[in-house]
Amino acid sequence: MLSALAEMAWGPGYRNSVSFILNPLLVALLIAQLMAFQHSALWAWLNWPWMRYLGRISYSIYLYHQLPIGFVRKLLAAWPAPVQLVVTLAVVVAASGSRTF
Repeated sequence: MLSALAEMAWGPGYRNSVSFILNPLLVALLIAQLMAFQHSALWAWLNWPWMRYLGRISYSIYLYHQLPIGFVRKLLAAWPAPVQLVVTLAVVVAASGSRTF
């Protein structure tokens, strides 16, 4: 979070020189910490079945998220933003989890 704030404060210079080196190291430390403490009460929610499912389809979500977002945005343009967000998340997860997409 501090690195993101620093990037907002110092702009592209920080991002291109420090952030591209620091952020992957911080993510690696976070992953190691989550693996080490996976059975603690604080991090046990990461082992819930639906969280594990999202982990399995996360790469598909990354690859295909733009297609359903544009479709839902056009379809529900008159609806409030929270409704659009919930429907978009549901469609992205359903489309990414589908073997036929």
